[in-house]
Amino acid sequence: MVVGDLFVDDSTKIIEEGIMIINNSVSADDYTTRAERIQLLSDNIDTFAVEIGVSGARLTAAQAADSEWEDVCAKCVVESGQKDEAYETFHEAVEEAANYYSTAKGHLLTIIYENGGRPDDFINAYGFNVRSPRRYKKLTGAIEAWKRNHDFLVGEGDPRVVPDAIMNQLIAHKNNIDALSNTVFIEKDESDTAFSEKLELFNRHTNLLKFIYTAAVLVWGNDDSRLNLLGFKPKSEIWTPGGGEPSGEIGVPTNLQVTLEGANVRISWDAVEGADGYFLVHTKFPPLFLKIYEGANTEFLHELPDNGVHYYMVRAKVGDGYGAYCEAVSIDVVVEPPAPPVNLNIVLVEGNNKTRVTWESAPGVVYDGCSLYVVDVLTGNPIPAIPASPMWDKLIVYSITLDVLALGKTRYVWVTGTKNGAESVPTGPVWISA
Repeated sequence: MVVGDLFVDDSTKIIEEGIMIINNSVSADDYTTRAERIQLLSDNIDTFAVEIGVSGARLTAAQAADSEWEDVCAKCVVESGQKDEAYETFHEAVEEAANYYSTAKGHLLTIIYENGGRPDDFINAYGFNVRSPRRYKKLTGAIEAWKRNHDFLVGEGDPRVVPDAIMNQLIAHKNNIDALSNTVFIEKDESDTAFSEKLELFNRHTNLLKFIYTAAVLVWGNDDSRLNLLGFKPKSEIWTPGGGEPSGEIGVPTNLQVTLEGANVRISWDAVEGADGYFLVHTKFPPLFLKIYEGANTEFLHELPDNGVHYYMVRAKVGDGYGAYCEAVSIDVVVEPPAPPVNLNIVLVEGNNKTRVTWESAPGVVYDGCSLYVVDVLTGNPIPAIPASPMWDKLIVYSITLDVLALGKTRYVWVTGTKNGAESVPTGPVWISA
């Protein structure tokens, strides 16, 4: 549809060059801000839905947004708590098992001495490390090796063994930590899934908020006080960074320069006579500038900004007063994409045909988030093209369980990692059939 000079497509993105919705970059909300927005939206959308042209489906989604968000946040808290409790119980059990192993090992060495043996000859035979293992995998491996050699020496009638009661206690410890390890895996999977559901809901609510905000602005304009009731701020209420109204008696910085230094941006300007400080602001989305530096220096290194065009302005400070900002200067930052994730894998989850996808970060890389691309096709069809949009993005976990894979279909997945706004090439595809 066409409204004034604005063309709006079905997803209500403002397309006209040079125009932006002034307000609320909702995709950058923290969780507290998001909760406040959707509570207002859910409470008041009924009053304005018809006036701003919100459809029944989106009205229902807005009405439910607050309760949905509370539910998914509560689930995350519960699952995270259960995961932490499982980890704590597991680590305590491993420590207890390691202490028992160490004591039992000392007892066995005493038995070996008393029977005239040389302990060094038996340490290797029993699979002992020089020091008693304290970590789960090595500890369970050591107990298994001890049990095998114990059974062999008992069969040979060798007296240089611990009593069966001690051996049985060691095996009981091993079985206990094996069971707890499985519980930890389950709780971690459920916690990760709950967090992924929270991110998915955040993204879904973000799209809903963008739609409703755009609809309201097109009908009311961007400075209507009713925007507050839907979780947004009118244009006139948006914070202008730094010191209020400018004083004409304070000079304006000149010669603002921005240059790339590797992955950083160096910003510098000429000093203003009489100034005792400066206030430097930055944005990717004018006019919503935010402070990145306040101080007496006339240069600043902006470390690792994201991909894209960045804008900077600076004003001088004298006492409690500020001068006007200089004209904004921009620079296009191109960040090298990170190395792609590794060890991408997909398996069927037994019993329900869900699929579990796992991957790892590239060595030495910590991603800001990962995107997972998923396509289901009839088994036997050619490998599909990677989809234009991911099923999941901004993932900070490296595993996720996807919905049921229908019989007769094959699921293909790809994964990418993002660092400083730059996305890696995809890893994959890997696939599995139901």
